[in-house]
Amino acid sequence: MRSAFYSAFYGAVLMALGMDSVQAAALSLQGIAARIDYLYAEDAHRTSRVWDGYFKALNGDAYNVRQFYRSKTPQFNLTTAVELHETPRLRLSLPVQIDNGYRADLYRAQAYLGLGLVAQWAASDRIVLGCHLHDALQFGGDVSEQPCRDGFQGNFHCGTGLPWSDAQPYLRSSRVETLNRLTLHWRF
Repeated sequence: MRSAFYSAFYGAVLMALGMDSVQAAALSLQGIAARIDYLYAEDAHRTSRVWDGYFKALNGDAYNVRQFYRSKTPQFNLTTAVELHETPRLRLSLPVQIDNGYRADLYRAQAYLGLGLVAQWAASDRIVLGCHLHDALQFGGDVSEQPCRDGFQGNFHCGTGLPWSDAQPYLRSSRVETLNRLTLHWRF
């Protein structure tokens, strides 16, 4: 599953860059680094919000079950943009977000890949128009949750304390939204 995800990601990036695998292999590390607009990497999960494991039951008792929501695998999130094309008047970039996902006893989020497009056009020496589209194409990131069991073998949600049948509206989902923005830079 994971190798298929990375293969699809690699193929999507090559296609976006207009390259085949032979051309991609010929690129030097220096050439790739020169095309990176920005690069942010952190050891955190950013595509969904994980429960903290603290809740108050219906009878008012407070519980700490955060051990069920601790990640069992490393977390990793990378946000970058790669220059696709640049002329004196036009610049195109490919924004990419990669998240390794999250795996805990009661909470799982799949690995995520988000792609977009940024276009900036210099209408004159003083005016630059931009169209920014981030995470327009989204792959993976689905979230699934499992119930806890109480002493009577009843299922309940450890994030909210609600019976499992009542917790369905509160279950988490991917929180990655498509960002679109039009910009105008006017230099005086």
